[in-house]
Amino acid sequence: MSFIIFNRCCKKKKAFDMKLSEQIEAKHIQSDIARECVQVMENQVNGKKGMTGVLFKTLYAGIRALGADYAYRATLNLLSATSKALDPLWEKGLSENAPVAYLKNNSSLTAETILSVTDAKIAKAHNKIVKATYQKVRNTLEEEITQAVPPIADILGKYVQ
Repeated sequence: MSFIIFNRCCKKKKAFDMKLSEQIEAKHIQSDIARECVQVMENQVNGKKGMTGVLFKTLYAGIRALGADYAYRATLNLLSATSKALDPLWEKGLSENAPVAYLKNNSSLTAETILSVTDAKIAKAHNKIVKATYQKVRNTLEEEITQAVPPIADILGKYVQ
């Protein structure tokens, strides 16, 4: 009897039993994910052309002016809440045995979910420059985040299982 009780309460959860947020809660994993997500963002910004490119490169230069690691720190700061917000989508993907593919195939919904976390955080922000800049580009960001979902989903998939 004691073995059964031990087995039920102390048995380690398997990855498919765990939420995305539980699988990436370790600080070193979050740090790695944040670094890779910032790289995705930088690649997107650097790949922009025309007026949109000028806009995003100028905005990103402004973010970097706040600190060389500002984008990393902001991403890391949002990661826990973002992963919790993505849990229902991840679980839906798990039910189809393909959580990464599910996020990619539902990139608009995934982007909206990510941005809902960012919107809530920005609403509470004290930095007026960051707040004003975000509000100016919020609508454009939805398209940009939607385009970034496939590599972000791949990054998340890399750190779970």
